[in-house]
Parts: sequence; C-alpha cells; structure tokens
Amino acid sequence: MTVQDYYVDHRHLRPATRCALLMDLQFRIVGEYLKAIDSRRLTFATYEERSAAGSRLKADSMRLEALFQQLLDTGDISEPFSLVTSIISSCGDVISLRDKSLLTLEVTTFSRKYPNIPLDLLAALLATRDDVSRSEAKSMAEEVMSHVQFHPKDQVLEQLFASVVGRSDSSSWKPNLDMMNMLSAFMRRDQPQS
Repeated sequence: MTVQDYYVDHRHLRPATRCALLMDLQFRIVGEYLKAIDSRRLTFATYEERSAAGSRLKADSMRLEALFQQLLDTGDISEPFSLVTSIISSCGDVISLRDKSLLTLEVTTFSRKYPNIPLDLLAALLATRDDVSRSEAKSMAEEVMSHVQFHPKDQVLEQLFASVVGRSDSSSWKPNLDMMNMLSAFMRRDQPQS
C-alpha cells in the first residue's frame, strides 16, 4: 500500500509532526469517500448494487482503520489521535439497508453518531439509494437533523466535514494551517539563539 511506503520515508519526523501528518492524510482519504457521495458519483439502481457497495465501504473502513492503527502503534506518538474512518462504515450501513421502513431509524442513528454532518451531505447519502427520491432524501435529512441539532458536536468531525464541503475538487486541497503553524514553531525552536 502506498501510504505505508510513504510512512516509512517519514518515520524520522518528530512524533507530533507525524501525528499531524497522519491526521491530514486520514482527512484526505475519508474526505474522498464523502466527496464521492456528496457529488452524487455513487448512485445505485438495485439492492444488489447497494449491498455490494455497502459491503465494500465497510471492508475499506476496516482496512483503513487497521492501517492507521498500525502506523500509530510505533510507541513514540503520545498525541491524541481520533480515527474518523468509522464514518465510511456507517455510510455503508445506510446505503446497504434493505428495509426502507427502517431507513429513518438508521439515518437517525447515523446523525446522532455524527451530529455535525452537513444537511446536503446527509441528503446526498440518502439519494444514493435506488428507493429514495431526491426530494424524499432532502425532507428526511431535514427531519432527522432537526432532532439532533442540539447534540454536542465533535470538533474533529467538524474539521473533516469542513474540508469535504469546503473544496470542490481534490486539486484545491490545502494543508491544515494548524500543521503549518506547528512546523514553523518547530523550526523557530530548533534555530540557534543569537
């Protein structure tokens, strides 16, 4: 896997810098999945297609989580690291649900788990299903989000969703400014005092 190959090249970086780099990498990877849903590149015509896609999303989520756990288990990273790959698996659960009558319950569970998901992204996730029209998806998303609007928001997920909604294509990705500030602070600290 390419991520592991590049990680071997960056093992010499300080743990805090490596942790920030891994977090940005995780945002970028998970963001691509969410962007595919948001831009409606994923649409399914039958339940079999949805089921296969849901299984694939769950498998990819497990592989990514295992990869990031492996990269973090070097023992020298003590900074807090939030894994956000589980959102891919949760999207797979919503997509692959067979019984439409349980969809509102599944989407409510999803939105309670990720209360700061943008309304348009949730509607796009619902619209990927072959048994939900766009207007139905929008109204269901609005209804569900009205129930979770006062739930506590996760700051890490807020950054993830902002990076997904805030950019239109992958070439316009900009690095996290917190990481840039951290790097400049390290450089200033390492320079000899005169």
